[in-house]
Amino acid sequence: MNNSFHSLILVLVFFGCETDRIISQVAHSPTYISSFHAGVRHKLNGELAQAISKFTTCLNDDQNDDAVHYALYQIYSEQNELQLALIHIKWALKIDPSNKHYKLELANSYSATGGYKKAAMLLEELIKKDLQNTALYDQAVDNWVKANKIKKAIALLNKLEYNIGLDPQILLQKAALFEMKKDDKTALSLLLLANKQFPGEPIILNTLLDFYMSRGNDSEGILVLKELLNADPSDAYALILLAEIQYSNGEINEALANFKKAIKEEGLTIDQRMDILIRLQKEKDINLIELSELIDFMVNAYPKEAKAHAIKGDHYFKLKQPLIAIESYKDAVNCDPNLYQIWTQIISLEYENEQWDSLFVDSEKSLTYFPTQPLVYFFCGVAANKLLLFNKAMEHLSSGLDFLVNDVSLEAEINSQLGISYFGLKQKELGFQKFEKSLQLAPRNNIMIQTFAIQLARNQIDFPKANKLVDNLLLLDNGDAKSLSTKGRILFYEKKYPEALEFLLRALKLLETDGVINDYLGDTYYFLGQISKASDFWSKAKLLGSKNNYLDQKINTKTYHEGFY
Repeated sequence: MNNSFHSLILVLVFFGCETDRIISQVAHSPTYISSFHAGVRHKLNGELAQAISKFTTCLNDDQNDDAVHYALYQIYSEQNELQLALIHIKWALKIDPSNKHYKLELANSYSATGGYKKAAMLLEELIKKDLQNTALYDQAVDNWVKANKIKKAIALLNKLEYNIGLDPQILLQKAALFEMKKDDKTALSLLLLANKQFPGEPIILNTLLDFYMSRGNDSEGILVLKELLNADPSDAYALILLAEIQYSNGEINEALANFKKAIKEEGLTIDQRMDILIRLQKEKDINLIELSELIDFMVNAYPKEAKAHAIKGDHYFKLKQPLIAIESYKDAVNCDPNLYQIWTQIISLEYENEQWDSLFVDSEKSLTYFPTQPLVYFFCGVAANKLLLFNKAMEHLSSGLDFLVNDVSLEAEINSQLGISYFGLKQKELGFQKFEKSLQLAPRNNIMIQTFAIQLARNQIDFPKANKLVDNLLLLDNGDAKSLSTKGRILFYEKKYPEALEFLLRALKLLETDGVINDYLGDTYYFLGQISKASDFWSKAKLLGSKNNYLDQKINTKTYHEGFY
């Protein structure tokens, strides 16, 4: 095997050159052959800098070896050195001008460097020798468009159509080009022709639909949608679009029916189904209860997807069914426990619904995944206080303060809860200090003021201060039920039972369903010697969900027991 033929074989194997290239008959030196083989090995091993060096050595010996130029073209293209690549593919084609592969690569190189016109012209040269090669037409059309020569692109597509006959893709391409020329009339005529020649073709119908809808022609769009659905009744995208139009036209029931049908059809991803549901949840005209069927479908279809359970939680939250919402959110975090927002929904709802046992367990569980979140430590501390686990509360609340950054409101709330913990542990001075700190941070937080006042009264520390705190609130609003209730409870701890009764009854008129007010009214009537009334109010407090840990004992024994809220 002579040297030049050996080189050719290697180029054919490694670089894909065509066999019709003109083979140089020049016998190369052993040094040349060695450098060429080394260049091939380096290229195959990804050692591109070494390959360039060896091939450059070859060119120093023979400038007119097209295979070496082609090899360098490939390497420089891979390195995104497009101008250098262009130089070498030009050399290769100059040496072997009949090589179609080189000509195609040169066209690609021109296109990559912004020479769209030159690329299109080269491609048209290739098309002349291969009139039915649709890939060449596509490349040429693309380059004419990039060169802003729309007429030439259309002319080329007409040529392709002449050679291969009517084709839906060609008609769609031409329609798109006439749209670019702002010639909607011709574009529409081509789309209608395509639909006539190839009826029921989804891509044509969808393109025609987009044309009508983008121009606000809903009536024609609906007709096309019906064509699409006649061809494929399970076309989810057509159903969605039809529903969108119906909804915008005020046809709410029809729209909802098609949305429901679309969600249940195959072909949609969970995210696409979620988008529809979220959209429907936000619409004021759609009854949320009607979406329950779709929510159940999502959960059944995706039982291991957190987002399916999360949207169920959102659904029942909006329906004001917090207990179902909580369980759905818990199903979500069971699927994926790394969802902080879902955890906060769980613990927030448990807090609002006074589910202290669950709140404590779930907030502690959440901390295993999010150990630096001060809000979770706060909720955990609140729950621990409510469960009389004061040491545990202090532990979590203190950790919350450690992780707190620039959140004065939460800092105040945590200090207030620490005050409750210290008072619960009979460390009254520290409790007093923590409450004072909380009010320094949030002096207008009525709930914290009321809580502080109650703690002062319950712990027999400073009745004048307790009264002053709540009296200041009543000066601002003498009809605030919570402040009236607080005043009544302070008077109760002062053993001023008639006065306490007056304020508690005023509060009750404003908040009849408040379990705490009813419970304290029972206590007050007990000390006024009206045991029957006391029992009635204790029982009512229990029905209203009062969380007093001694409430059952009071009801059963008809005797007062100090509770804790």
